[in-house]
Parts: sequence; structure tokens; C-alpha cells
Amino acid sequence: MNAIVVGCGDVGARLAALLAGGGHNVVVVDRNPDALRALGSGFNGATVAGLGYDEQVLRQARIESADALAAVTESDNVNIMAAESASRIFRVPRTVVRLTNPALERTLQQLGLDYVCGTTLLAQALADKMVQGHAHSFTVRGDAEVLEFMAGEAVQGKRVVDVQLPGEFRICLVTRDGAGFIPWRETVLQAGDMLVAVVTSGALDKVRRYMARP
Repeated sequence: MNAIVVGCGDVGARLAALLAGGGHNVVVVDRNPDALRALGSGFNGATVAGLGYDEQVLRQARIESADALAAVTESDNVNIMAAESASRIFRVPRTVVRLTNPALERTLQQLGLDYVCGTTLLAQALADKMVQGHAHSFTVRGDAEVLEFMAGEAVQGKRVVDVQLPGEFRICLVTRDGAGFIPWRETVLQAGDMLVAVVTSGALDKVRRYMARP
């Protein structure tokens, strides 16, 4: 994958290293040359100094051949403009915005831009720990979310097909004794299993009975 990372702060530098380490071609854009130099000699991607929403800068970053762009500066406005330029002008297939102000989530949704809101994710993770103790949400899309939780006594000895809810709750991954596997309908669950599942918002209350109590 050819990827562009706009912003070379802590998040951008870490993201660039992860992508490059995964074998992807990465170009990092930042207006501060010192931030780019901080990537170090071990970084095997390319760098471009300039504003991440400037068309000429993006062309220098080879955006015409980019498969994905992540705008992760500390400015929501810069991130939104960079992602809009990438998606609207250059038709980059995948763009992701780092968002810090949850009040702008609706704006991003109206623009059709994918985003990750650290404030919302952190608040949700804290709430999950406080209320449930053993569950947290990976991502939310529309009416469904990917949820990880520890199975409680209510699932002990039950088959996957016995606990799943058609169209509402599906178990995708089971981790037991440190080993993960994809279950099938006849897989027998055990209390203490870590389950990753897709759940609709309307089914959350039904699924809570399967969670281990904190």
C-alpha cells in the first residue's frame, strides 16, 4: 500500500513507523522539518516538508498514486482540509482523520470522511472499565460496533449458535489460554473466554448477560 501520513507528532510518527514496519510505502508530511528529522535514520519512508492540505505539497508526496491518507496533526481543521483535498481532488480511496473535538463528529459524518476521535474513544474506554470492567469497544459504525469482552458464567457450556442473535450479535473471535481462533456455530464456549463480536446497539442490553462481572 502507498500511504501518506500528514502530521509528524507523536501519533503521526508512531503511525508512520507501524506502516513502514508492515512493509507499506510511506510518505510523511509535516510543515516542521525538525519534526520530520525526528523520525530518525531508521525510518525507511519518504518525507515532505509543507502544509498537508496544500495541493502542491500533496503532489510532492505522490498523492496521485496513494492508496490511503491519514491526517493526524494536532489541528482538527488542518486534518479535515487535508482529508478533503485527498478525497475530493485526488480521489484517494481511503482517508482517515484524527479528531480531537467530539463536537465535530457530525460534521465529519456529513462530509463522508472517516475519522478516529481520541477523546470519544478514551471516554468510552474509561466508561467501559468503570461500568462493565471487562468490555471495551474497538469501533462504531452506524448501528453496530465491534466489542471485546470476557465471557461470564452465562455462556459456560453453551454453543456459539446458542448465544448468537441473528442480525444482532455475532461472535467473530475467541481467545482461550492465550490462543485465538475463529469459532463455528458448534464451538462450545467457556467462562473466561475473551470474545470479539459484532453487536447492534439495540442488542447491547441482551449481550451484557454474557459478560463476566467486574
